[in-house]
Amino acid sequence: MPGYLIDKQIWVALWPIFALPLLVTLFLIWFSTKKLIHRSQLSKLFIIVFAFSLLGVVTGQITGMSRAPAVGAVLPAILSLVGGVLVYLIGVKGQRTQAFLAIATIGMVSCLLIGTFWGAKSRDLYEFAVQSPERLLARELELEKIRHKVSLQKLLNYSQITELHEKLEREKGRDIPLPIESK
Repeated sequence: MPGYLIDKQIWVALWPIFALPLLVTLFLIWFSTKKLIHRSQLSKLFIIVFAFSLLGVVTGQITGMSRAPAVGAVLPAILSLVGGVLVYLIGVKGQRTQAFLAIATIGMVSCLLIGTFWGAKSRDLYEFAVQSPERLLARELELEKIRHKVSLQKLLNYSQITELHEKLEREKGRDIPLPIESK
């Protein structure tokens, strides 16, 4: 089983992405059962509104976290999806489905908006954390440790080469030029 499926931090970060559409769906169903939708159709309405709301929050989250100008691609795609589904279902099923689709669209658009702001805030918090002085200091200290290890290894290598060179000169009884220079 992949490790990311059992990583606690991932699930702690992901549960709000499912909780928001669920809350929006429950609110919209509660609101709509008072006047618009008959109670016998609640399961259908729940599935439709939850699916559209989940799509909205995930799309919004990705759009908000992106540094690329994703709005120019996401907004037309979302509007095309909503428009296409509305036209198809109203043409095939009639006006009885208008209330379902109106509620689902409200859920999707509200979750898209919240998800976009949520993603943008997440991106800002991440960028701030990456650029914090503590983080930059820790990074520089780690780089300095690596540079130190490399310098020590270079010194050790040069020492070994010099020792081998001197041994070879003693064996041959003459001066042999050292092929490398220390830097």
